[in-house]
Amino acid sequence: MTGEVFSWLEGQAYFHTGSATASAVVGFAQSLQGQFVWGYENYPTLGGYGNVLTGLRADVTIAAFWTPVSTIARLAQSATAVHMHIRQSNGVASAGYKLWSGRIGSILLAGNEGGVLQYSIGYYANEWSAYGT
Repeated sequence: MTGEVFSWLEGQAYFHTGSATASAVVGFAQSLQGQFVWGYENYPTLGGYGNVLTGLRADVTIAAFWTPVSTIARLAQSATAVHMHIRQSNGVASAGYKLWSGRIGSILLAGNEGGVLQYSIGYYANEWSAYGT
């Protein structure tokens, strides 16, 4: 498998479920990292080698996600696929990714005495599209 890693220092994460096309901001993301992987099967041909695409997978980790835990829990328990839209929120760039037919696979809670709870989430999808400059 081959992969390419893209990272944003901070950004906005939008989610929607089912067949809806609209998404809504549900949290502020810090330290977001996405890895987009193309799987290939390599096979010999006459005089060389060929490759056939066997699958796609995008894994996104948001190290600190600021939102009510009930929102993320509802999305993680959704009966339909969860679609994710991520984009930078610095106002300078207008690029982002839309990930389709995915799932929230993990939620990590962390907190310190006197502090607020911090949520980390793990998300995966098998289709995506990019936009922007």
